[in-house]
Amino acid sequence: MSQELTSNTSSQHALQSTDGKSEKKVDYDWTKMIALLDYVCCKVSERYGLYSGGQTRKAMITEIISRNACIACIDKQLRTKNSQRIDSMYGELHQLGCNLLVEELYCRLVKSGHKVNITTEADLNFGKADIFIVPCYYGLSLHTNRKEIVVEVKSGFGLSIPQLLRYLIDKNPRALVLWRIRNEQTVVLEKSKITPLLTQFIKMVVSRTDRLLLASDVHCKHNHRSKAWSPNSQQIQQTFSDFANAVVRTLPHVVETIMAILNEEETSSVEDCKTPP
Repeated sequence: MSQELTSNTSSQHALQSTDGKSEKKVDYDWTKMIALLDYVCCKVSERYGLYSGGQTRKAMITEIISRNACIACIDKQLRTKNSQRIDSMYGELHQLGCNLLVEELYCRLVKSGHKVNITTEADLNFGKADIFIVPCYYGLSLHTNRKEIVVEVKSGFGLSIPQLLRYLIDKNPRALVLWRIRNEQTVVLEKSKITPLLTQFIKMVVSRTDRLLLASDVHCKHNHRSKAWSPNSQQIQQTFSDFANAVVRTLPHVVETIMAILNEEETSSVEDCKTPP
């Protein structure tokens, strides 16, 4: 496996070759970067048996590798395959926030004259609608024929930057709306505006994965065991109270934020049509 990675992929050489390219090569290089990331993740899946429904667990692999500089720690966490347990109340609040957003956004889009369909990603057909809302485990995604908007819903105070960056690593134009309900914050990240950061992130993951796959024997004395935590009655009461107030106050704002991105896209589309060939 190590020889195959070195001879066929030449990861470091491939990464270096993406620097200093002309603007004409940007799309090609970005596609090549994503393909390289997919390749090394597949290799990690093969070594550690990390599959879900027959698919590579790319999100888990990327998260673990991007968070640890120690190869031995990465190796231990990939072998452990422990999933973090979340109190059911937090999961329920997250799901409620997602459902409220789906329906509010649907009504707003229809009122604005759009033909909208709430569906699964496998059923996208732009002959039936001009905007698709796809509910998913992290929130939802909106699909038009020109762009995708990913909406990450956070019902707690936790935040993973690598997770947010992963959402933007895609071949198609994509924007991310982060809705932090209890913080009462809405943040917008545009792939086109942080491409250099995304590129550097991919380089880091690929380089670190190279070191992992080429390492024959790894050991360390680091301890990353997380303590089990369960909220008490007072904390649950406070959490529910914070959520109930914040979700009502911020829901209209996150909907308007998404609508603004869509309107900006439509304006850009009209301008493109007016531009002479």
